[in-house]
Amino acid sequence: SAYNVPVLWVELDPTFAFIRQVYSLQPEYMMLEQMYRDALPGAVHAVRCLAATRAHDMKKYLRQRGLSDCMLGAPVDGFEGHHVFVRCEAAYGLATYANLRVHHALNEAWETTTKLVNSFKELYMEANIPKANDFSDDDAYLLQRAMLLAISSVTNEKGATPDLVTRLVERVVRFNDNTYNTMSDSRYVATLLMATSRLQFSAEEDPTGRALASTIEAAAMCMEKDRIIPSRDGLVTAAALQCLSVLDVQKGGAWSADYAALVRREVEPRPLLRMA
Repeated sequence: SAYNVPVLWVELDPTFAFIRQVYSLQPEYMMLEQMYRDALPGAVHAVRCLAATRAHDMKKYLRQRGLSDCMLGAPVDGFEGHHVFVRCEAAYGLATYANLRVHHALNEAWETTTKLVNSFKELYMEANIPKANDFSDDDAYLLQRAMLLAISSVTNEKGATPDLVTRLVERVVRFNDNTYNTMSDSRYVATLLMATSRLQFSAEEDPTGRALASTIEAAAMCMEKDRIIPSRDGLVTAAALQCLSVLDVQKGGAWSADYAALVRREVEPRPLLRMA
């Protein structure tokens, strides 16, 4: 009979006939099954539901493990791996999960954040220094960008960025190396600066203000390098200006005066810089 047929997962509006956002509430094993077996849109939807909905069972690490394995492309039961878009969504999902759990299960949120940071270090760093850029693999490049943006969006229970995250982002920005890469890293550097602009510093996480000052210095270095080797349409300088303006608010206006002359000199010729 029909009752003997197992339901693997429930999917609403799979053909996107309605203009709306849908979140389905179903057991974790069903969302995990959909994440691994469904087509690309359904898998992305399952990842978002896993990250954003409240847990159904007592297996509190099931979601963290499932999202982490998906992000890293770990094979499961003969499944060879996800599309890179699903893996990127899993990185964002881990950050969302950590931010939602921080008010209810601080230890679990911290473990999720640590897992995300350590996974990035294992893939893209050596001896706590970023590996030299190599954008020949499109999937690895897209995942690298997504993981950085995801990591930078993690906050603690008071809304500040954990020191573990600020130190990682600052080092990636400061030691970015494109020497042997055959492709331009302008868009990647702009992504680094976008991630930097998301950091929220606090007196509790950064009592001396050194982390904020060091981060501002690293972002300013990107803009100085762009003056020597200009990016197309001033993309890096525009991203740096936006990043520094956000960090400047947290520092109390100390940066603005130093770069006022540069802004006046640069903004006239290029529309992208004018908008920044």
